[in-house]
Amino acid sequence: MHPKKWVNPIQPTRFPVLPPISFAPEEWRRGLKALRVDTVSKLKKALPEQEKEVRRPSNFVDFYSYSFCYCLTEEKQKSIDIESICQLLDLVLGSQFRAQVDYFIEYLKIQSDYKVINLDQWMGFFRFCNKHCLRCYNVRT
Repeated sequence: MHPKKWVNPIQPTRFPVLPPISFAPEEWRRGLKALRVDTVSKLKKALPEQEKEVRRPSNFVDFYSYSFCYCLTEEKQKSIDIESICQLLDLVLGSQFRAQVDYFIEYLKIQSDYKVINLDQWMGFFRFCNKHCLRCYNVRT
């Protein structure tokens, strides 16, 4: 299974994380039980439906926020470096808002004012993508 396909399907509400970027074994078991899967083949069959569930607009905003928090690796960390944000944007939003993500990543890579992005900025970009169509802008001028 492609790594990008693995990240998207699992609903964060079913797999809450204790320390960042690790699942406690009991959390993993609870998540599998919530999905009603007890074998790898059943898990593979459940993943497409979970991806659909995550992609529903009412759930996706939670997943989008969760994806940022999941990348916070230190206890008091509140922001993520630009390089990681660019990769995360592509992974989480790239298939949904390709043009906006590409332009924003291009901007982030050439600008020098910001070294990190915080959760408010992360969520602001998501709100922008949902409210604005790039065809309404002359992006290159």
